[in-house]
Amino acid sequence: MATLLMASYWIWQALNRRYQNPNSTLLSKKYSYWLMASFQVWLLGFLWPFLSSSDRNDLRAQLFFVSIVNLFAFLALIMAISPHRQTCLDWARYRHQQESRRSLLQDLIWGEKSPAVLAIAVNLALTAAIWMPWVLFWPENDEKMAAVGGC
Repeated sequence: MATLLMASYWIWQALNRRYQNPNSTLLSKKYSYWLMASFQVWLLGFLWPFLSSSDRNDLRAQLFFVSIVNLFAFLALIMAISPHRQTCLDWARYRHQQESRRSLLQDLIWGEKSPAVLAIAVNLALTAAIWMPWVLFWPENDEKMAAVGGC
């Protein structure tokens, strides 16, 4: 039930935002951070019975499954937060003329019309921050270093 409520909330946020301004992105960058963090916590909780098993060869298989799920989640997120090409061109051309003179870093992290590259990196960092403790507390050391290294 909670899963359906959360999914409905995020879909409603995207549809409501797009309805109010058809030229905007589906999600703001702020909401993308919250969406990705809540999705990762949901995924960790959903897979907890499988992730807490202590079989030796399970770590790579479990990380592979989580990686595939996260790949599709990130592809959907990239589509949802990337502004249109013309919006990015207008942002690059007229950014210095805006009244609110935020720094470039703040604009890339929080700005609605800026390119989404740094926002994607922040979402990747959030995902790593949620999953790394589980990987680092895995009992088998040889598997752990291979998982951290991405091999």
